[in-house]
Amino acid sequence: MNKLFSLKFLLLLLAAAGVLSISSCEKGEESNSEKPIVSNTMKTECLSSVISSHFSPDSIIVYYNNSNRTIHVEHYNHVINCGHDSIDINVVSTNDTIWIKEIDFGEEANCTCSLNNLYQINNIEKGQQYTIIIENCSRNSLHENCNIVYNQILNS
Repeated sequence: MNKLFSLKFLLLLLAAAGVLSISSCEKGEESNSEKPIVSNTMKTECLSSVISSHFSPDSIIVYYNNSNRTIHVEHYNHVINCGHDSIDINVVSTNDTIWIKEIDFGEEANCTCSLNNLYQINNIEKGQQYTIIIENCSRNSLHENCNIVYNQILNS
């Protein structure tokens, strides 16, 4: 009788552990789906001075679309090293602050150019007030150099 009780108790513990692990995985998936996600990234090639003169140097427009919980970022005349290969957008959300890093990758060249960089950040909670901080970062194999270029309050 004691062995039967021990076996039933062990099976009950295993079943409970399985239920807990499944529910914790589901909760983890839910929280991952609500993290800010960068989408619809687009950048131009280096602009000629005629095209880039339509906006002030290094102009950034940020607005929130309530219907799809998306922040739109339009960065015009983003000054960048001519040797860049790509721009990566990294987003970290902590409490009421959204940190955005625009990181250009590539070899250093002895020139700069302006380009337009546009992207969206999805999964932004409605009805919140956020501080949006955008940093321009240059990265080479040795280090990352960042400067804050935008710091504003945005209501979602």
